[in-house]
Amino acid sequence: MSAVVDISTSVERRFPFGLLIRVVVSVGILGWLGSRVDWNHIVEAFRELRWGWWLAAVGLYVVCQLLCSVRWMWLSRPLGFSKSITRFTNLYFVGMFFNLFLPTSVGGDAVRAVYLANGTGKRMAAVFCVLLDRASGLIVLVGLACIAAAFSPVQLPKQLRLATWGVGAATLVGVLSLPLLVRAGVNLRQEKIRVLAEMLASYRTNLSLIIGTTLLSVIVQVLNAALVMLIGWALRLDVPAMYYALAAPMVTLFTLIPISLNGMGLREGGMVLFLAPAGVASGHAVTLAFLWFLVQTTTSIFGAFVYLFGHFGSMEELRDRSTIDHHSLERRASECRAAA
Repeated sequence: MSAVVDISTSVERRFPFGLLIRVVVSVGILGWLGSRVDWNHIVEAFRELRWGWWLAAVGLYVVCQLLCSVRWMWLSRPLGFSKSITRFTNLYFVGMFFNLFLPTSVGGDAVRAVYLANGTGKRMAAVFCVLLDRASGLIVLVGLACIAAAFSPVQLPKQLRLATWGVGAATLVGVLSLPLLVRAGVNLRQEKIRVLAEMLASYRTNLSLIIGTTLLSVIVQVLNAALVMLIGWALRLDVPAMYYALAAPMVTLFTLIPISLNGMGLREGGMVLFLAPAGVASGHAVTLAFLWFLVQTTTSIFGAFVYLFGHFGSMEELRDRSTIDHHSLERRASECRAAA
C-alpha cells in the first residue's frame, strides 16, 4: 500500500488544482444524481439482485484482461520487448490495481510502462506500446458503438445519435491521418518526434500483427459489452442485448474525459443518459453503473496480490521514473483522445 501512497502523493503534489477539480466534478455529479434518483429503486434492485450473473460478469472481465495482456505483448514485440506472457499479465494486473488509487486516468498505464522499461533503457518505447495498446482498444470501442447505433433496437434521441456519430467521425479522421502524421514526423528534425514516428512506421509492414491485435480488440470490446449485459440480467432489466453494445462503449468513453476522479460520476451519469431511451429508471441505471465499477474493482484488487508477491523493482526507482513517464503518457494520451 505504501507504493500506492508514494506515487499518488507525487502526482497530487504536481497536479493539486487539477486533482481538486476532478474531485469537485465527481462529487457534484454524484450529488446531483443522488438528489434525483428514486432510492427505493436502488434498494429494490440490490434486494432482488441475482448474484450469479454478477459473478459471471466478474469472470468475463478477467478473461478480457487476459486477452488485453496478450494484445499488449504482441504490440511490444516489434519494439524489442521479449518478456513472457506471464510477466505481461502480471504487469497488466498491477497497472489495474494502481488505477484504483492514482488520481489520474492513466496512472496505471504509467506504472505498466515504467516496469516494462525497467532494465532495458527503452522508456519511450515502453510508453509508446502502452499507448498503442490503449489506442487499439479505443478505435474498436468507437467502431462497436457506431455499429450498435446503426442497428439499435431502441429509438435513440437526436442528441445521442449525434454524439455517437460525431465520435465515430472524429476517430475515422484520426486514423486516416496517421500515415500523413508518420510521414511528417519522420521528416522533422526533433529527435523524439522522429523516433516516435519511426516506431509507428515499424508496424505498417506487419499486417498479421495488425489483424491479430485488431481481432483481439474486437473480442475484448464485445465481451465488455456482454459483461454489462450480464449485470443487466442480474438486475432483471428488460434491455435488448444489442443495445448494451452501444451503451457500454459510450459510457466507457465518457469515463475517459479527464474531468472527474477515475470516471466517478461520469460513469453513473452516462449510464442514466443512455439507458433512459430503453425505459430504465435512473435508480436502476445508477445501480448498474456501480455494479460495473464493482466488477472492475474486484478484479483489479487481484493485482495487489500480484504486486506484493511478484518480482518488481524498488519503489524509489519507480517513483523517480514515474514522473517522466507520467508526463509523457498523460500528454500523448490526451492527444490520442483528442484524435479519437
